[in-house]
Amino acid sequence: MATSDAPTLMDLPMADRPILVVQPSAAAEFDRMRTKRNRPDAVLRVRVIVDSGCGDFRYAMGIEPGPRDGDRSIPAHGVTVVVDQESAELLRGSTLEYSDSLMDGGFKVLNPRAQSVCGCGQSFSLTGREITSEHLRGGLGGL
Repeated sequence: MATSDAPTLMDLPMADRPILVVQPSAAAEFDRMRTKRNRPDAVLRVRVIVDSGCGDFRYAMGIEPGPRDGDRSIPAHGVTVVVDQESAELLRGSTLEYSDSLMDGGFKVLNPRAQSVCGCGQSFSLTGREITSEHLRGGLGGL
């Protein structure tokens, strides 16, 4: 079988996909951050919260001392990412990556279930409704 014929994660039914695939770039950046803060055992929490701004939901991340009861732990590239039960299904099949690009750098969640995404990359909708960025009102976006 040629490598191009090999099944990918996108070929799996959504229920069989991992909750979150952590790219090496994201793991390396989180490891750098926890080392800088002298927190070698810290975990990265990724969650989805209801958003009253741009989209229906928004991603949130934080450094925490360890997992909480009920969390799903995702070991990847020497770090651990944790996801709470409520966020797990909204994130299922997503990829966490990191870019140090000057224009749009930072952690990014690429979610195949998101039907529309805010320009900021943090807010999304599962329904496909048009998202108007709250970040573009006033300030530089109003030019």
